[in-house]
Amino acid sequence: MSFFEYYKVLAQNGESFLNDDRTAVAFNTPGGIEAAEWLVSKSGAVMPTIEQGQGTPDFDTNLFVEGNLGMLHTGIWVFGAVADVPFSWDIAVEPGNTQQASGVFSNAVGVSATSENIEAATLFAEFLTSSQTMVDVRLDSGWELPPISDESQLGVYLTKDNPANRQAVFDSLDGIAIQPIVATGQQEMQDIMNEELIEAQAGRKSVADALASAEERINAVIGG
Repeated sequence: MSFFEYYKVLAQNGESFLNDDRTAVAFNTPGGIEAAEWLVSKSGAVMPTIEQGQGTPDFDTNLFVEGNLGMLHTGIWVFGAVADVPFSWDIAVEPGNTQQASGVFSNAVGVSATSENIEAATLFAEFLTSSQTMVDVRLDSGWELPPISDESQLGVYLTKDNPANRQAVFDSLDGIAIQPIVATGQQEMQDIMNEELIEAQAGRKSVADALASAEERINAVIGG
């Protein structure tokens, strides 16, 4: 259970993690509680428990590779790790309760405003992100998509095997769950949400109590 899973499931349930001006949380609602209860209920039913390794690095990928996990929620970066498993597999856009919402992660390249070599650094940033060399490297490795809009170049990605349905990667972009970002207290907010979800997952708190506690604690951090 984690902050990253929860805000995505919230979006899939038509709910929001933060209010419109990002000064307080908005998840402690009937729909938010329903989303958390669904997430927590998966542990020990359709996904491993903490005792079985949930939360440790690559635990789910390893189980899938070993043939002990029938469905894996992950991202395009794992395609290479499971490319040579001795069974057939494919991908699909993750469904949602009231709407589809997929998590998205990206790498970013920035140039400091105080750099002594802004022009050279900017050229290097452009090379790393959109040069033909880097576009080819990213598409050949299959690790991630280059930040370009040229569909003729991106089309190469669709011709690769394993998985066959790479179109799902692009289809998932039609519904994105944007990570909740606050002006101050971002890491504290994430840590609190993780702690409270784990308390609920372990049965030490009800989901309602865990969300109420998370609401109070997070609001004190981001609104203080």
